[in-house]
This record gives sequence, C-alpha cells and structure tokens, in this order.
Amino acid sequence: MAQPQVPDPAIIAAAINGMTAEGNTIAQSAQAYNAHNRHLANQLTLCANYPVGQMQQQLAGLQRSTDKIRAEIWNLRAQIQNGKLTIATGALTSMRSVDPGDNPQVPIGNLIPHFPTTPDDISDMNGTLPFQCISF
Repeated sequence: MAQPQVPDPAIIAAAINGMTAEGNTIAQSAQAYNAHNRHLANQLTLCANYPVGQMQQQLAGLQRSTDKIRAEIWNLRAQIQNGKLTIATGALTSMRSVDPGDNPQVPIGNLIPHFPTTPDDISDMNGTLPFQCISF
C-alpha cells in the first residue's frame, strides 16, 4: 500500500501568509470603500438642502410661458396671413368691378392682363405694381 502524501509545512506557511496578506488587503479595501461611501452619503445629504422641487416647479412654469409665447406668435402670424388674404381679396374684387369709363381697355368681369389672379398671388407681392401704396 502506498503511503499517504505528507503535508509540506512550507506550503502551509506560504498559504497562511498569502491568506493573511489578502485578508489585510480586503480589510483595507473595505475600510476605503466604507470611507468613500460615507463621503458620498454626506454629499448627497447636502443636496437635500437645495429646493429641488421648487426649482422644478419654476422650470415647468418657464416651459409653460415659452409654450404660450410660441402659441401667441403662431396666432399673430395666422392673423397677418388672414389680413393679407382679406386685402388681396378686396383688391381683386375692386379691380374686377371697376368701371373703365368710355374707353374700356378691359371689359368689366374680364381678367386684367398681367394682373395677379388669386389672393395668394397678391399676398406674395412685395408692394410693387399694381399696388405701390400697399406693402404685403
């Protein structure tokens, strides 16, 4: 029968020394971890001193104001476009119903040559002929 293997005291001593060293490293790491954890907790506690909820309410109020201003600008632009359309429609209506007098160049109801034929055509004009006094 074969003899059982005998433990080597040097290997046992090396293992104990290695485990002791690693245990010390783990203990130091745990202490360092706990110290970092305390610092973080302290800093997060300081954050509680700031009125975050109040700041969020103010931010939401600013967002609502911005949205309201955007809506008002959109409405103003729509009113301007509607005004242009009203002026253009009136101009077309007036120009088509003008009595040309004794020497008509264009009979009443006929299109005027080179004259914009739709309100959009007139509203796209920049104030030049035929309406020099109206700026669109």
